[in-house]
Amino acid sequence: MSSKAVISLTTGLEDPDKVTVAYLVALGAADGGRPTLMFLTKEAVRLTVPGVAVGTACEGCPPLAELTKRFEAAGGTYLACPICFTARHLDQSALVNNATLGGTVPMWTAMVTRADHTVAVFQVDSVEEYAKSAFPTLQVFGNTDHAALRLITCGGKFNPAKASYESNIVVYAHLVSSHRA
Repeated sequence: MSSKAVISLTTGLEDPDKVTVAYLVALGAADGGRPTLMFLTKEAVRLTVPGVAVGTACEGCPPLAELTKRFEAAGGTYLACPICFTARHLDQSALVNNATLGGTVPMWTAMVTRADHTVAVFQVDSVEEYAKSAFPTLQVFGNTDHAALRLITCGGKFNPAKASYESNIVVYAHLVSSHRA
């Protein structure tokens, strides 16, 4: 039997009862001295952003802010799905101290068939949203020290008066392999 505990949570504050129960189970393990990890997917990834885990699920339930502090103090850690995190446009630099992104396969791959009939395979590193007024032209179109792919499309909020989206979505990827088509 392993001495580690892993709690998987897919819901966030839309179901505070489930979040509270997950924390109570995690704290039971962590307070007992077991290395404890909460694997967060879907809406639960928001719990890794400071100030999100607030409120109380029910009368008599401990406040979520108290549970998160106790979880960190007991040495508990979070592993947040990077795909879920990125899809919600959360800021990776703002993670709580005991959280990291990981636990899933690399995001996506893109395959490009070249004129010489080889296929270049690119792995997606990140998906970023930029306001059109602050588009980082040099970062997106500038030279790199490696084979890179950039996919650019419209995104963000749609402005019906201008019949245009207010942002651009940029997918950053790097070459991981190539083979004959």
